[in-house]
Amino acid sequence: MKSIDSEGKSYLLFPDQPVITHRWQTVGLILVPETNNPDSLNIFRVFISGNSKAKVEKFVDYQIKQGRKNAKAIQVQVEKLDASQIDIPSVPEPFLPSVDEIKKLFSKAEKEQPDFLYSFGEITVGIDRVYMSTKPPYRIKYTVDPVFRFLFQGEKYSFEFSADRPFISLQSLQGDVHLDLFENCPYAVQQVTSALDVKAGETQILSNVVKQFAGMWHADVIGRKLENSFTIDYAKDVLR
Repeated sequence: MKSIDSEGKSYLLFPDQPVITHRWQTVGLILVPETNNPDSLNIFRVFISGNSKAKVEKFVDYQIKQGRKNAKAIQVQVEKLDASQIDIPSVPEPFLPSVDEIKKLFSKAEKEQPDFLYSFGEITVGIDRVYMSTKPPYRIKYTVDPVFRFLFQGEKYSFEFSADRPFISLQSLQGDVHLDLFENCPYAVQQVTSALDVKAGETQILSNVVKQFAGMWHADVIGRKLENSFTIDYAKDVLR
């Protein structure tokens, strides 16, 4: 690592047993005008993947039909934020990990996710920013249909995403659910950053959370009653 640092060389690593997966995937585009400013057009790329071609085709056909009916489907909203009202956090100093520390990140690196990742059943939806006409700071809200999820008592639903300031709206339709939010850090013990307890019929919003490291988040939703159902709306602020 010392020679790499001094000579500016890159260092390529692969695990002893690379994880190679096969999934059917198709890619589309989402055109998103800025809220209240239709002349500012943003472009997102959407990935739809599954374990069979037929299931991916069925899901894409469903989304197209929903869009033609102006019904709920995959949606992205971009809202410009007032920079004067936002305290933009400073970016932490970069660190130089050892080779051993880098190797420990393989399992995480192999599962790196786009800006937004949503899975249900055997279908996974990923959304990335391709071109942003709207300049930071702005807020992105993601909605994927269906958004309903079910958990038995003690069962956990987990997802990861990146954000400078994450926002999660959690609604309990049946039973009680608990949410823990962690910020991932490769050189520190993962600790709960914020949490929510939501009872049946309630909706609670997790906000006022700002990144302390690289802004990579992990969230767990846990069922507290025998049967629990909930929905999640997710948004992220991009500050710089």
